[in-house]
Order: sequence, then structure tokens, then C-alpha cells
Amino acid sequence: MSPRPHSDDACRERLHQVLDYVDGALDADACAELERHLAACPDCRVVINSLTNTIELYQRLPSTPLSSSATERLYHRLNLPRS
Repeated sequence: MSPRPHSDDACRERLHQVLDYVDGALDADACAELERHLAACPDCRVVINSLTNTIELYQRLPSTPLSSSATERLYHRLNLPRS
């Protein structure tokens, strides 16, 4: 495998943009910059593709409501007030 034309720091700097990119919420300039990085970075492309595929698979699952006891445990664990 040939060396990447950038450092691992360049990848770390872009990780915080990944969710906004996948959600389509990244501004145009940042999106273009991230896409330039992705064009040169197969590792980051794998991250984006894996995340996108995971989200798509999750969205295909049928929605199953939580039981009231599971809901209570979740709210308690997350320290959230019940509405």
C-alpha cells in the first residue's frame, strides 16, 4: 500500500465533520474540503462508507417500541427527567 499524501492528524481533524457530512448538514466550503480529503484518503472513505451503510441498515429496521420498564431504565441511566 502506498503512503497517504497527508498525516493522520489531517484525518483526525476531519472526524468531527463526518456526521454533519453524512447528514448533509456540512456547509459547502467544509464539504468541498472534506471531499478533497476523501478523494486522497482510502481510510477515511472506509469510515464514511461504513457509517453511511450502518445508518441505512438501521433505518430499514422496523420500529419497535420499548417497554415501559426499559424506557424507565434508559431514562434513569441517561439521567434524563421523564416528561
